[in-house]
Amino acid sequence: MKSEVNSPREGDLHSIVTIGTHSFELRYGYCDDCDRFTDEPYILYPDLLSKPFYTEEGCRIVTALQSICKYYEPINKQEREDCCYTCSFYPNQHTEIGICKCDGMRKPVTESEEA
Repeated sequence: MKSEVNSPREGDLHSIVTIGTHSFELRYGYCDDCDRFTDEPYILYPDLLSKPFYTEEGCRIVTALQSICKYYEPINKQEREDCCYTCSFYPNQHTEIGICKCDGMRKPVTESEEA
């Protein structure tokens, strides 16, 4: 008897991550058409670089695999990498989406918020 493993298919839901009032659906898919012919689909993360979200406290929400920013500080002075999950400002390296604790990445205060 042959056992079959259920492989994810494009569009399948991986998980829903909720941070404060924001929920993000993580689905399986491909970034490039050429990937469709080589591998199973992988988890697609929201583009939080071009469309940022913030917590009610003004902290930026980022993905673990997001490219680093100018404030990047490696954990325990380890070798520099190019993802947020290796940054000391990303407190839980085991989550796909988290909160950046860097003051430099906080939501800019607008004039209407100052009043």
